[in-house]
Amino acid sequence: MAVRRTRRTSAPKTRRSTERTVRRRSKSRGASGSLLTVVIWILAVVNLVLVGSLVSRFVAPKPAQQAAILAEDSLKVEVLNGCGKPGLAKEVTDYLRRQGFDVVNFGNYVTGNRENFNIKTTMVIDRRSMDMRNALKVAEALGVDKKNVLVEMSAARALDVTVVLGKDYRTLKLYRN
Repeated sequence: MAVRRTRRTSAPKTRRSTERTVRRRSKSRGASGSLLTVVIWILAVVNLVLVGSLVSRFVAPKPAQQAAILAEDSLKVEVLNGCGKPGLAKEVTDYLRRQGFDVVNFGNYVTGNRENFNIKTTMVIDRRSMDMRNALKVAEALGVDKKNVLVEMSAARALDVTVVLGKDYRTLKLYRN
């Protein structure tokens, strides 16, 4: 029987040298392992912040839209005569003021550079809120049907709602009584 001899390339390992090698490896792995753990935690926190931000954008109402929904007494309303009846815009202005609205302007409806008295149906236009809450408050006070409430955002106008009176003005609440 032949005995196999293997070649040793290094000195035989003692228990102490083996323990040192294991300790060195565990320390180096421990340091990189703990660094990796810290990096993973940081990435997890950043991820949670990003997900929370996205969710809040879609769930919570936008502050600008929230602020655009105002109480009746702070709504800035404009009343325009689109049917040509003399004094109509003033009459409706007085009525809305009695209802608690702040009418800041009244006059004739103008398109281009000319007065336009060919409006058939009274319209209430919301200038600030996309969900038409402001215009719906005015429309309800006047008795205007919801289908005649529109949104035309306008930052150039210092108004919240515009009322354009049409030839159907006799159907408004102030003329029904």
